[in-house]
Amino acid sequence: MEEIVPAPKIPSETSQAAHVLYNLQYIYLRIGDQLETLFTHIDVQKLDPGARMDSMSCFRLALVSAFQLAESMSDEMAAEATLRRMDWKYALYLPVHHPGISTQALCEFRQNLFSAPKALAEYGILLGELGKIGLFSHAPQPEVALTSLCQLSRLQQLRQAMKEALTLLVLEAPEWLLANVSPHWYERYQSSDQSRAGNMSRENINKEVIKLGKDIHHLLSAIKKGDSPNLLHLAETQRIEHLFSTNFEVIGNHVRWLQPACENCACRQGGLYRN
Repeated sequence: MEEIVPAPKIPSETSQAAHVLYNLQYIYLRIGDQLETLFTHIDVQKLDPGARMDSMSCFRLALVSAFQLAESMSDEMAAEATLRRMDWKYALYLPVHHPGISTQALCEFRQNLFSAPKALAEYGILLGELGKIGLFSHAPQPEVALTSLCQLSRLQQLRQAMKEALTLLVLEAPEWLLANVSPHWYERYQSSDQSRAGNMSRENINKEVIKLGKDIHHLLSAIKKGDSPNLLHLAETQRIEHLFSTNFEVIGNHVRWLQPACENCACRQGGLYRN
C-alpha cells in the first residue's frame, strides 16, 4: 500500500477558528488530528477505481460520505456543511474560505464506489477506522447502505423542485393554483427547514417520496388538462416533469418510486444536481 500524506498541515486559519469554536475532544477535531494516521490505514487508490482525481480529493469525498452517514445528511446538506461548518473544514483540511464540495462530486463518488467491489470493501475499512475514533457513537452503525444517501438526496432534490414549481405558479397563476391543488401543499412545500430530510429511516423516506410523487403527478395532470397551456412551457414545470419521469412510474392509479442501483441513479441519468 502506498503511504501518502494528505496535506502538510491543517490550514492555520481553519485551525485557529475551529479551536475557538470547539474543544479538542470534539469528534471532527479528533478526526482532523488523526487524519494522517487514517490515511496510512486506507488504500485511497482503491476508492477511486477510475483514477479520476488526486488522493486528497478522493479521501475528502470518502470522509464527507462517512459524515453524511453519521448525521443522516443528504448531499445538499453535506455540500452546505463543507461550505459553512468549521468543524468539517478542520477534519477535511480545508481552508476557511473554501467554496465547499459539490453535490455532483458526492453523487459521482458513490457511483464510482458501486462500480468496483474492491472500492466498497476499502470504504468499509475507512468506516471501521472512523468508528474507532467515535464518529458513529451517536448514530447507527454504518451498515446502512450508501444507497440510503442517494434516496435521501433524491427526496430533498425532488422536494426542492416541487417547491420551486409551486412558487412560480403562485406568481404566474394564483387562481388556477388555488382551484387545482390542496391547501396543505403550501405548508408542506414552502418550509425552508431542510432538516426534514435528515434523520429519517429508509421506510419513512419511501413513504415521503411516494407522497411527494403523488402530489407531483396530481399537479402535472392538472396542468395537462389544457385550461392553462402556458403553464406547460414554464422551465420549472418542465423540470419537475422530467424529474418525475426519471424517478417514478405510474401503474394504473398507483405511483411507484423507481429505485435504481446507485451507479445508474437518477442523479446522473436525470440531472438532479445542478451545482
